[in-house]
Amino acid sequence: MANWYGMCRSNYVKVKSEEEFRALLGLFRAKIIEHELEDGTKLFGFYSLEECGEEPSLIHGYFDPKEEATLKRITGQDWPEEGDEPLAITDVIHSVLAEGQVMVVMEVGSQKAVYLSGFAFAVHSSGERITVNLEDLICSRAVDMWSVPAEGLTPSF
Repeated sequence: MANWYGMCRSNYVKVKSEEEFRALLGLFRAKIIEHELEDGTKLFGFYSLEECGEEPSLIHGYFDPKEEATLKRITGQDWPEEGDEPLAITDVIHSVLAEGQVMVVMEVGSQKAVYLSGFAFAVHSSGERITVNLEDLICSRAVDMWSVPAEGLTPSF
């Protein structure tokens, strides 16, 4: 069976504190990227360092007490326990965004030619978020626009 391989990357945003942003992102398998505006303002983002390129997440059992304390201090979240859903970076990133900022995270990938996938997440500093699944979006738009059945529209098996 083939594996899914992809890439996940964010846009650049203003953060409340560079130190807090770096501390939070240091808990995830993510590479911090930076961009400086002409006025000297520093913007930050990330891309995934996960083995298959998916959105960085925390799972139970892989932490030390200092990391758990950092997560709790910055986000108020507990480290996932056994049986919990993984804690995705988009679940907590709002904690370090400057007021009014929106981080857009896109994840795209494929399992060879069997299927392609694409997700986008927009996370507001307030914690509100929007998720878009490319396959769901295009299929529902095709059904609505041309009144065709959804069966057979998905190019994966």
